[in-house]
Amino acid sequence: MKTIKTFVGLAATLLLSVSCASEDTAQNNNQKKETDTYAVFVAGKEDIGTEQSKTRTSLDYNTGNFFWEQGDNIFVKDDGGIWRTGTSAVNKNTTDFFKFQLPGNFTGTSYTVFYPGKNGTNDQVTIDNAQAQDTPNSTKHLGVAGDCGLATANKMRNIFPFWIDHKTAYLVFQPYNSNAALTSCYVQRIEVTSNNNIAGNYTLDPITKKLTGTGSSKIVTISLGGSGDYTNGFPLTTSADRAKNGAYMVIAPGVHELTVRYWIVDPATGAGGSITKKLSSFNYEENNYYDMTANLNLNNYAHPRFYMWDAQQNYWWNHEFDSADPKQPTEPNTANTTDCPQSQTADPLRWYNTVNDGGMTQASHSAASLLNVNEMVWYIKHKGFMGKRDTLWTTMGHLYQGGLWFMKRAKFMDKYHVTATEMQSGYDSYDWRNHASGLDDFKGGNKILYENKNPDNKDDYFFVPRMPYYYNGKLIVQSYGYIIPSSSPFMNTDDRVWLMMINGGPEDRLYIMTLYRGLAYYVQPFE
Repeated sequence: MKTIKTFVGLAATLLLSVSCASEDTAQNNNQKKETDTYAVFVAGKEDIGTEQSKTRTSLDYNTGNFFWEQGDNIFVKDDGGIWRTGTSAVNKNTTDFFKFQLPGNFTGTSYTVFYPGKNGTNDQVTIDNAQAQDTPNSTKHLGVAGDCGLATANKMRNIFPFWIDHKTAYLVFQPYNSNAALTSCYVQRIEVTSNNNIAGNYTLDPITKKLTGTGSSKIVTISLGGSGDYTNGFPLTTSADRAKNGAYMVIAPGVHELTVRYWIVDPATGAGGSITKKLSSFNYEENNYYDMTANLNLNNYAHPRFYMWDAQQNYWWNHEFDSADPKQPTEPNTANTTDCPQSQTADPLRWYNTVNDGGMTQASHSAASLLNVNEMVWYIKHKGFMGKRDTLWTTMGHLYQGGLWFMKRAKFMDKYHVTATEMQSGYDSYDWRNHASGLDDFKGGNKILYENKNPDNKDDYFFVPRMPYYYNGKLIVQSYGYIIPSSSPFMNTDDRVWLMMINGGPEDRLYIMTLYRGLAYYVQPFE
């Protein structure tokens, strides 16, 4: 039977694991011939006038049936207290019936059967803290991961039939992202951290019928995929879908407060990182499996607009990816050179502002709300912003990461006692709008280290994501850092603009420099 238990952060489906399989599987013919020197322990149903549960190590989620997998074996103490194991381990894949032949004296009528997992011996079990699953919704790795159990074998017609009572708990992960456009991501691994140990070395106790011991690890990680269709991991679906990305983890039973980190990646953008879910304390019972569904929802920029510098209309005007006539490329490094702006004459509304009057006339259209170059210098000098390289977010059906937290303009002026006029006109009475030097120039040094962290008080800041940009109709990911355009044109030219760039290297250093106005950047008004 199935029992459903629900609590904050986790839908738990509990299935008592002793259930009957639907059919027998013939015994392989290469078993040793039964003699008086061997005792036969039967897992599954033999023609002995009784039905036994066919259990061990891979799991059928829908029925709760377990199956024996290749390499599985059992351990039993004989009449002399000597540990004995089957002369042959299971030699076929996924069988519900197997006869284990054990040497030694077994003249009694009842014995305890130990299954310590594929990495265990006798009554000693190791729940691995580094588990792995090759394909979605597969449980063939459970025996290696540390699945284990006990059984009582009572003699019937000269054989010892038994079924395993499993002693570990199983987490069944089904992560998804409800953003229907985000189909490019993969889950590479899942890391579970508990407030107490959930892995390590344990003992199967035949008296208490429990898994005893304290273990040694509070963290268990399962790696997903590795080859073929799953080279990048398991696909991230738009709803819980066990068939497409179901992942099974073995942990020690008990009351645990779990924190789950899902590591995801988008091969197209190169972005990747972890999303954390914290669960309430819960009793994960032995012999049960638990559905761990999780919506890995991220901040999604649903309708980003990109502009050449201070253009009156966005770069893909009337052809945006979310419009009735989408022509805008959304896949990195793909291009549409036909429907992007061609020239100022052909596309005056989508073309960049060509103002050229010594740099004093600032942006008047889409870039008007951005910082001017003087304000950028103020922010740099006082470190009025900070970055976060590993912040994940989505746009146009892809995963991206990184961005800058800017202190809101009013908060900045209040904190550093600077007026709006001073902000506009220059730092230390120097007006950068009149600065005529070349690239990579910054008064007082052009390489300033900034902090890589989230602000303590996010209400005083706003976040600017590290968006890709367009050039000649091609979508380009800012793999080398961040580019934040200003509202200030570079003096004496009609095709360059002041901007702030962070090189994105190990030290994330800053530059004030100029760049071509014809690049189409995401424009976010400055707060």
